[in-house]
Amino acid sequence: SYAESYEVNGYDWIQLDKAIPPTKGKQLEVGVKGDFLNEKLGVTLAVFNIDKTDAYNWGYSDAPPAFEYISWTPDYGGYFTYLAPKHQSRGIELDFNGKISTNLKVTGAASYIIAQVVEDPGFEKGNWLPNQPRNMANLWVAYTFPTWLKGFDVGYGVFYRGEYFAGIDNDPLNKAKANHTMDIALGYSYKNFRTQLNLSNFTNEVNYLGSFGVWEPQWTRRSILSLSYKF
Repeated sequence: SYAESYEVNGYDWIQLDKAIPPTKGKQLEVGVKGDFLNEKLGVTLAVFNIDKTDAYNWGYSDAPPAFEYISWTPDYGGYFTYLAPKHQSRGIELDFNGKISTNLKVTGAASYIIAQVVEDPGFEKGNWLPNQPRNMANLWVAYTFPTWLKGFDVGYGVFYRGEYFAGIDNDPLNKAKANHTMDIALGYSYKNFRTQLNLSNFTNEVNYLGSFGVWEPQWTRRSILSLSYKF
């Protein structure tokens, strides 16, 4: 597949009355699909390339930038805004899901993505784009018990996120370590009634999402009990 797109940037966050041209994008993706284990498991493998031009970006400097910029405010930390000529994301993704047996279902995905600066006057070529780890993966397995425990089901999932930077400057102090979390779900169904207990991040891992120099803590261990009845 091939697509061309644009992303509306709205108004400059420093010079609020100045409209910013849209960011343009081109995406090319090629993939294959296959069925395995007597069509019990479906697998998709895809490679892609996304180029973005005129990417709305910002930085800070004690002096006016030496390149064309949109706004600069020496009275507010020296922040400036500008349009970067080219940012790029390319990678490979693997997805699979299926019903391996009457009682066992699996779903999972893995990816390797290089999201980086190609041409940007404010930052070095090759810098990682913010909040985009190189490696990500997840796996969820669900099992419904047979007749001797009819109505009961259990699910287990693991979610992995590789290291990444919170800013395009790739400051080591704003680098998040690789982390993983694990979830478990226990359920019981009887006729029109169902109850389920979800325990997220049950190993109580501490991790964050970073953006614009601000780190947002993610959920540590938590549990949710739900009850439902179909009329």
